[in-house]
Amino acid sequence: MNMAFNVLKRDAGLIGIDFGFSSVKVLGLSNDDSPVIARMGQIEFPDTIRDDVNERLAYAREHLSSLISRLRLTGARAACSIPASRTVIQHLQVPRCEDSQFEQNFREQFAATAGCDLNSIVLRHIVIDGEHRRSQSQCEVIGIAVSRDLVMKLVELAKACRLRPVAMHAEPLAVLRAFDHITQHRTDDELTTVYLDIGAGATKVLIAHGRSPVFAKAIPVAGRQFDQRACEQVGGDLTLARKHRLASSTFMRTDGVGQPQATHDGRDSAAVAARRQALHARADAAPSNTVSRELTAAVAERCAGNLPPEMRSPDIRHAPQADLADPLAVDLTELLDTLTDDISMCLRYHQSKYPERRIDRAIFLGGESVCADLCQYVAKRLRLRAHLGDPLARLSRHPNMKGEGIPPAQAYPGWAVPLGLCVSPTDL
Repeated sequence: MNMAFNVLKRDAGLIGIDFGFSSVKVLGLSNDDSPVIARMGQIEFPDTIRDDVNERLAYAREHLSSLISRLRLTGARAACSIPASRTVIQHLQVPRCEDSQFEQNFREQFAATAGCDLNSIVLRHIVIDGEHRRSQSQCEVIGIAVSRDLVMKLVELAKACRLRPVAMHAEPLAVLRAFDHITQHRTDDELTTVYLDIGAGATKVLIAHGRSPVFAKAIPVAGRQFDQRACEQVGGDLTLARKHRLASSTFMRTDGVGQPQATHDGRDSAAVAARRQALHARADAAPSNTVSRELTAAVAERCAGNLPPEMRSPDIRHAPQADLADPLAVDLTELLDTLTDDISMCLRYHQSKYPERRIDRAIFLGGESVCADLCQYVAKRLRLRAHLGDPLARLSRHPNMKGEGIPPAQAYPGWAVPLGLCVSPTDL
């Protein structure tokens, strides 16, 4: 039997729609005991609208309906993700009491901490109540809130695309559901995993004990900030800067000199012009992520034991090092150091709450994790045993699979959210 989802109660006919920062992803699985990918589509957002969630939703409303029709998903039941940038996550200590009073205390405490009106949000919570904490007077609670207006817009958008919306889930929780099957044994409850989803708009940090989430946070350092830094260094628009960044063999400058600057009259200096010309030539000549894919392949060759296919390496810290002597590389070290500092604070918070548990592994996900040397840098800074994740690796493609807007790739780390939505419970 295919073990991909035999430990989950999968809702037959449910499709996942991920309203991300850079694109909308649609995923549908076959309706049988051994599901395979039957439908897979993606719509990229123009760079000019990515910073405005309302413009992204308007663009999706204009183009998603035709994609749903071409994928033959009209009338399907849909689970949607809530954009991470519009999700508020708070960790609270709530006194123990009767259930009804507990709910009221939690809501009041969340409103006071987050500074929001309870009538204008949809609020859910996860109570973290391990055996070692039940004797304490307070319990740890993760509160997750989203604007009620945004939820209604997503529902209306799905209906406009002739879908039946039946669930809404926060991105970090959908990621966790996509990897439930790698913690299906009883002893896996003792495993502590940190999922690092480095996407286009934010980096989502989720820490889980087995399948149970115990920490979640979104950090506003991700692909968009990397592109803006690249744009500052190489000039041009964000699309071109991203192309240069992904075509570079590394993300660090090691030539011993500072970045060439423009002249005071606004014109490019000779050094800037030469650098830009060289970057144009490289970006046009090499496909995106060439070096990262080579590194990923080298890592996979060193894979040993019974490691699940979704975890593409035993430990990327020991992978072959990328070339760090590239004078044309975009320097992201400052941003990555900021990101790792924020992740370190998340890990320290977890350690303070659960001193008896250590982080056993990190799994890198999200579109930016195709840059394997970037993940390697973060893993080494955090001193974590880390893996490159590919949530779709276990699933085969249906012989008649319909797909659109999906570039060929060796791995699809950015598809954890739509896969998790396909196997999450309905809640609307």
